[in-house]
Amino acid sequence: MNTDALKAFFLNKTNIRILAALVLAIVIAVIVISSGWYYVATVNGTPITARAFFKNYRASTISADTLSKMYAERAQNQFGSGDSATSTPAIMSDAEIKTSVLMGLIERALIHDGARAEAGNGLDALVREKVSKYENDITLKNAAQTLYGFTPEEYQAEILMPQAEQDILAGRLFLKGQRLDAWLKEAKKSARVNIFSRDFSWDGEKVVYAK
Repeated sequence: MNTDALKAFFLNKTNIRILAALVLAIVIAVIVISSGWYYVATVNGTPITARAFFKNYRASTISADTLSKMYAERAQNQFGSGDSATSTPAIMSDAEIKTSVLMGLIERALIHDGARAEAGNGLDALVREKVSKYENDITLKNAAQTLYGFTPEEYQAEILMPQAEQDILAGRLFLKGQRLDAWLKEAKKSARVNIFSRDFSWDGEKVVYAK
């Protein structure tokens, strides 16, 4: 493109608008991708973001590594070096950890929807009541940091609140003569799960690692 053509291009307001829109779209895409707000899956329309996935994946790898070291040290002290390897539980592979994390997030979304359906607008207050019991537990906060690498706020959001919702749903189902595991099995079968990653697929009941 020569100088005159380039000048004419930039003098055209329509071209400027198109160029500005493209630059803005690129900037937004970079921000979304770098911050992890793009979707890795949806569950009945509810999104699971890459940010949530990688946060829980990191926590799971820290937990697995910490537990492995604890078991190895315990076995070393109890049995000596010769038996430490056989006394340490098998470590999950990276693929198994990722699959487990995504499956857990899908189940969490289903349980959240189920708890909301059972408790209605009162769910948030019930969750806060359960979680508040542990807000000042220093031992629990330290354990969360050691085992998962979570801050107290992350531990509350990623562990305590989902567990509270699960307990609430399990209690409501129990009063109706139902069990949570049976309910969850059926919920997974009927769920609309979309996974936006070539690494995983949904077989109708569980996450399958594709590689």
